[in-house]
Amino acid sequence: MSKSSHKILIIDDDPTLITILSDFLEMEGYQPIPANEGETGLKLLEENQDVSAIILDWVLPSITGIQLLKKIKQKEAYLDIPVIMQTGKKDKESVIEGIEAGAFYYMTKPYSLKVLITILKKAIFDYENLRLVKESLQVNKCSITDFLKKGEIELKAPGEALRVASFFTQYTDYDKASIGLSELLLNAIEHGNLGIGYDMKEELIMDDRFDEEIRNRLNAPENIDKTVKVIFEKTSDSIKISISDRGSGFDYNNFLRLDPDTIFNVHGRGVAMAKLIFENRLEFSGNGNTVEIILPLREQEVKKNDKP
Repeated sequence: MSKSSHKILIIDDDPTLITILSDFLEMEGYQPIPANEGETGLKLLEENQDVSAIILDWVLPSITGIQLLKKIKQKEAYLDIPVIMQTGKKDKESVIEGIEAGAFYYMTKPYSLKVLITILKKAIFDYENLRLVKESLQVNKCSITDFLKKGEIELKAPGEALRVASFFTQYTDYDKASIGLSELLLNAIEHGNLGIGYDMKEELIMDDRFDEEIRNRLNAPENIDKTVKVIFEKTSDSIKISISDRGSGFDYNNFLRLDPDTIFNVHGRGVAMAKLIFENRLEFSGNGNTVEIILPLREQEVKKNDKP
């Protein structure tokens, strides 16, 4: 999909900032849709359900940005649309509240437009992949999955993570399961198998070299045979998923909560987001290169298992 087809909804009550963002996004090849308050933004969203991302200000007349974010995320049609929140507020509790409510990212004013584009590209890329995978699963759902009780999957590249995560999502009604699983799978591939550390990833993303580095490392002789192993087993009412990489592990306890000191970085929230989604259903073991998730089966899956 070309940039020119990406609609970006901007909801902000500052006319100067709306003009700056709209002009900048147009220069970058996007289609900005401006709204100066929340209800107008919701109406425009209903009229343009093909928007690729939303830039949402925290402080708005009549309804706050966080209230609007929660309203957006309550609707199934908008659930996966990435929302980038922006504000002049610096308190980190508000940042965490926004991310926990479903914001893809949180930017404090003033911010670099280069950083905004970096975040926007990542948000749209993830959103499009998630949408395509969900559509593919809906169309091509195979009845053979009804008979699968346990199995093993191996994957190598980041592009495979969302497809594998969405495969498991069809079994459960757990909210945002595909997002949480894909974050854990990406961590296993990028950090575990390919050895890309926190600071290195930050630098690569800011220099727009991250995808290139991933390709180079995937093709490196020492990584060519490395895979992330996913073992799953269904019981009568749940599915247990174990994800293991071939890395040296990491101190996962430092990443299970959103860290106020790094919350404004362009990455590093994946494991914490997965923990927020799965809560006590997620557990790391060993040196951190194995994580297990137990998800409840959706009601119709349980009924299938109850049949004689």
